[in-house]
Amino acid sequence: SFEDLVAYAERQIATSREYLAIESLEFLARTGRVGRIKAAFAGALSVRPIVGHGGDGAITYAKVRSEDAAIREVASRVAEHPGEGRLVVLLEHTDNRKRVEEIGAILAAALPPDTEILYSPLSSTTSVHMGPGTWGVAVSRV
Repeated sequence: SFEDLVAYAERQIATSREYLAIESLEFLARTGRVGRIKAAFAGALSVRPIVGHGGDGAITYAKVRSEDAAIREVASRVAEHPGEGRLVVLLEHTDNRKRVEEIGAILAAALPPDTEILYSPLSSTTSVHMGPGTWGVAVSRV
């Protein structure tokens, strides 16, 4: 029914998550989304934020020091995604599809065998703001 469809859509909106692993804050600084000094310090310390969307803007889920740490952090969050049902994971990429496919294989090994893994490029707007090397994972249960 229409009511069931609306309830399902609202549940998906409330429980789906997206984790974006940003390689560098350089492009966010260029567009004014992050201060230049903050971006310079993050670069000097090799800090890579993992961010997502919240009701009032961006949420920083974690700050890590390497791509391997980012993969571990995201894999852990995806594996612990709340709710019932089969996981559906969408791996998103900018200019790095091959690397994201490698990350997908790592995630697949850490997730239940019935997990569906899909791939998609990030929007051009997201790519411009976050820069090359950015990748992300959107996760939901169906």
